[in-house]
Amino acid sequence: MENAIINPLKSYSKQLVLVLKKAEASKNPALYLCKNDARTPLFMAESITRILMSLSANPIFETWHKTFKKLEDTLGEVDHYDAAIKQFSANKLFNKEQINYLEKKRDKILNKLNEKLVKKKFYLSVFNQINLSEELNLNQKIIIAEIKKHIETELQNATEFFNKYAKGFTDMELQVHELRRKLRWISIYARSLNGIIVLKNIITKYPWEKQLITATEKTSPYNKLPINNNVDEYIYFNKKAFYALSNIIKTLGVIKDKGLTTLLAQKLIKKTNPQQVNDTQQTNVEEERLLHQAHQLLYLYFKQYKIHKDLIL
Repeated sequence: MENAIINPLKSYSKQLVLVLKKAEASKNPALYLCKNDARTPLFMAESITRILMSLSANPIFETWHKTFKKLEDTLGEVDHYDAAIKQFSANKLFNKEQINYLEKKRDKILNKLNEKLVKKKFYLSVFNQINLSEELNLNQKIIIAEIKKHIETELQNATEFFNKYAKGFTDMELQVHELRRKLRWISIYARSLNGIIVLKNIITKYPWEKQLITATEKTSPYNKLPINNNVDEYIYFNKKAFYALSNIIKTLGVIKDKGLTTLLAQKLIKKTNPQQVNDTQQTNVEEERLLHQAHQLLYLYFKQYKIHKDLIL
C-alpha cells in the first residue's frame, strides 16, 4: 500500500494564496498581511524549505525559501515598529513628534512591501508552482530519518553557537536574538511537519521541571502538535524537554524584546532630540542585566542541565 502523502508545504502555500489574494483586493495589501497573521504560515513554509534545502540540492527549494523569508522578515520589521509605537506612546518620555517618526519608519517599510507585492504580482506564481508540485512527499522512512538528522544538526549548531560565548553575551541582536532564532526553528519544525514529530510522555523526574515547565507550556496551543495516524515513521520528542524548550524560547523572547526596544529608544532620542535627557549609563546597565539574564538561562539549558540532549529520542 502506497504511503499517505504528507506535503505540509502545499497546505501552507494554499493558506498564503488565500491571504495574498485577499490582500491584493485591499487598499493596503502589506498592512492587510500584517493584520491577518500572514507571518504564521510564512514561518511554517520557511521551516519546511529549510529542511528541503538540507535534503536536496534542487535550486527550486532555495527560491521558495528566499520568497518566504523575505516576506516574513519584512512583516517582522513592521511588527517590531508597531510594538515599539504602542509601548512608547504610553511613555511620557516620548513626545508626539517622536512617535510620528516611528510611524513614518513603519509606513516606509509597508510602502516598500506594497511596491514589491505589485511588482512580483503578489508572488502568486511561486505559490501556485508549489501547489502543483505533486511529487513532494515527506512520508518516507528514508526522508524522515534525514529530517531527524537535520533537526539534530540544527540543535548541535545552536549548542556550538552558545559555546562561543561561554563568558557571556555582549550583543542582543547578534547573539541573544540569533540563538533564539536557532532554537525557535526546532519548535516550529515540531508543528510544521504535520504530525511527523510526536511528543512522548517521559516518567523521569528532572531537576529543572518546576522551574521550566509551567501551566503556560502545558496549555499553550503552540505546544499542541498535529496528530497524523498515517505517518510511516515518527520522530519522537521528549515532551518535558520540549516544554522546557518552549519556556526558554518564550523567556528569551521577552528579554530580546526589552533589549531591542531599549536600543531603539536610544536611537530614537539620538535621531530626533539629542538634547533630550538620556541616562546612557542607566540604559547600558539595563542592557547588561538583560544580556546576563539571557546567558544564565541558556547556561542552565545547555550546560547545567544539558536539557537539549534529552529532546530528541
